[in-house]
Amino acid sequence: MLNPDFFTWDNNRGNKVVKTTLLTLNRFKVKQQSSFVLALLASFENKIITLNNLQNALQKIEHFHFIFNAITSQRSSGHIVTTYSKNAVLLSNAKDANVANKIIKDLLEALSRKLPHYDEFEVKFMELMFTKSRSKDRNVIKYCLSRLMPNTSACLDINYDSLTIEHLISQSDSNRDIEEIGSIGNLLLVDQVTNSEVLKNKVITEKLIHLKAENYPLEQSFIPENFFGSPEDIEQRAKNIARYLFQKSKV
Repeated sequence: MLNPDFFTWDNNRGNKVVKTTLLTLNRFKVKQQSSFVLALLASFENKIITLNNLQNALQKIEHFHFIFNAITSQRSSGHIVTTYSKNAVLLSNAKDANVANKIIKDLLEALSRKLPHYDEFEVKFMELMFTKSRSKDRNVIKYCLSRLMPNTSACLDINYDSLTIEHLISQSDSNRDIEEIGSIGNLLLVDQVTNSEVLKNKVITEKLIHLKAENYPLEQSFIPENFFGSPEDIEQRAKNIARYLFQKSKV
């Protein structure tokens, strides 16, 4: 759980999802879920729950903490830790799949009731910023943008750690406000070579022409044909991404 990279995983998609989810929770720097995640992993190891159930539960926990901690920075009164701990004990004592799956279902329903409303999420999401001088949101932004991506792309190396953040309106553009340039509405993920050697400081129209020619998933990244990088374009794209991720992350 704490060091997924040091564990030997079977080479199948389900295990890759489990590993990625564990890595993401570590990047979010949250601990409340630890007792229940340990119980989930033990239940799978003991063949009480299936890989599919493990994967589904972990992803829903990841999505909860994305909204609750990574974006809205909610303060937990201790209720969430207690809920996790109580259900971790129950899951550890479960002897069959039906009982275990009922416990997991109850836990996820309890988390769902704690989610903040979308309006609060959007306000905090719109504050995400990444520039050379402001990088504290970098990992969260990479996570957000990676969730827009398909599994494979001509311009995208799907290894999380190798992705780089590209500014559509370049940081060197002195005519634009830093808040616009650093907004997630102006950002997308590409591999290092595309970022530093191909797109570089080109104007946005040239960048989009190249990305389209390389079959980059522009539409899936909420970059329509009429996207020119205006302040309105950037703000609307950020809001579109926010709504998409919130809906996709509901527990």
